[in-house]
Amino acid sequence: PVQSEASTAGWCVIVPTSDGRVHVLDAQSGAAVWALQTGGMVKCRPVLVSPDSVAVACYDRHVYLLHLPSRSARWRHELNAPVAAPPCGDGGGGDHLLLLAADLSGCVVGLEVGSGRRVFTCKLANPVFAAIVSIGVRRWVILE
Repeated sequence: PVQSEASTAGWCVIVPTSDGRVHVLDAQSGAAVWALQTGGMVKCRPVLVSPDSVAVACYDRHVYLLHLPSRSARWRHELNAPVAAPPCGDGGGGDHLLLLAADLSGCVVGLEVGSGRRVFTCKLANPVFAAIVSIGVRRWVILE
């Protein structure tokens, strides 16, 4: 079942599902192009981080970067707890763009989009359920 918004990326629609799959559909025909099976529910909107890459947060404690042209996960990064809020880019550019993700333990990480490498970590007092909002390069608002 679908429990979140889908996202669009030019030629395709990315649909997260609570059975752990992320479906990529052709935007013109609606035909299935490919699907990624994760290890847990995907209950938040996928986030377009470049014209050909989408970040997906999952209840299996991972954030995935999907590379749409190659129909594969470019990387995945494990957090401390399930991830319920969609990740957020920082408005930077290219592979140096940072992706911010937060989990239900209050752990917040900054991930380099090009590699998935953890650049920073901070710990909040409460879990993060709401969307993270970018207010500029390397500046975010996180509601806890």
